[in-house]
Amino acid sequence: HLELIFEESGDAVRRPYSIACAHDASSPERIELAIACQPGGQASSFVEKLAAGDRLLVEGPFGGFPRRPDPLRPLVLIAGGTGYAPLRALLQVELSRDPNRSAHVLLGSGTLDDMPWASELHAGFGARVRCRSFFSSPPLVRSRELFLHSIVMLFPRKRSSTSGP
Repeated sequence: HLELIFEESGDAVRRPYSIACAHDASSPERIELAIACQPGGQASSFVEKLAAGDRLLVEGPFGGFPRRPDPLRPLVLIAGGTGYAPLRALLQVELSRDPNRSAHVLLGSGTLDDMPWASELHAGFGARVRCRSFFSSPPLVRSRELFLHSIVMLFPRKRSSTSGP
């Protein structure tokens, strides 16, 4: 992840954000992040004021994202909201490494508008990636729908990783 440091009038707020894209040698200066702004949030007030070309203080990258590749099995990626960010980077790397690699993505969100990269997930990766969305806010919730956390409980802990709220 990267730490963004927002400064204004002597005040500084630090927030960690997961990198949401694979490294691209053709544009190494480009990094994508998923940032959810919360009403009244300390960092959100800084983010909402940002404009193209503004400079930020950034530290990192920190940490890593271990994976246990098994090319004979499809990836199963489970995330909630902006928790999809690091999984998106992993998905891009795995799909670029192996043209036969497939994946299943289970992504929970309040609404479709809250779902980062929704169009990319549902169409952009083609037949190699199957995506199933779960929503927790009306009108998209139906009584027969399961919440994402209910699905996650079906996966053995030793063989799955999750990301997000």
